[in-house]
Amino acid sequence: MAEVIMPKMGDAMQEGTLIQWLKQDGETVVVGDVIAEIETDKSNVEIEAEDAGVLHIQAQPGAIVLVGKAIAMIGEDAPKFAAVPVA
Repeated sequence: MAEVIMPKMGDAMQEGTLIQWLKQDGETVVVGDVIAEIETDKSNVEIEAEDAGVLHIQAQPGAIVLVGKAIAMIGEDAPKFAAVPVA
């Protein structure tokens, strides 16, 4: 099971905003699929799946998420988690 985390896109970045999911919760993804779009203080960035499996979304669009925190899980039996704490 793999975590999809809010990436750090610059030295000063401490949080990012999840703009939208491009794949649906429960959808199977493969490595390289663009699964989400985030907003940083400087630009919008697409996030690609780094693992293959079933996407289990944890953060909803509009959520402000700290760098390094999980926004989703990818795996066959990934557990459902409570919403990600916002910054």
